Amino acid sequence: MLRQVSVLAGQIQFLVGAHVTALQLQRLLDRAGMTQTRAAEEIGISDRQMRRYCAGDARITKTVAMAVLHLFCEQTDATKPK
Repeated sequence: MLRQVSVLAGQIQFLVGAHVTALQLQRLLDRAGMTQTRAAEEIGISDRQMRRYCAGDARITKTVAMAVLHLFCEQTDATKPK
C-alpha cells in the first residue's frame, strides 16, 4: 500500500503543494476503481461538480484532491488480501 501511494506521489502533485490536474484526478479514480458519481457521494460533493473537476472545467481544490486520495487508500487497502 505504501508503495502504491509512493508511486502516485509523482503524479499527485498536491503532496508537494502543486495544482492537481483533471487527468491526475481521473487516473486516481480509475486506479481506485471508483466512478465519478460514487467518489462525489463519498466525499460529499455534487456529481456535477465532480464532473467539472474531471473535465478540467473547475480548479480542483486541495481538499477535494486529498479526499480522493484518501478514498484511493481506503479502496486499495480494502481490496488487499488479508
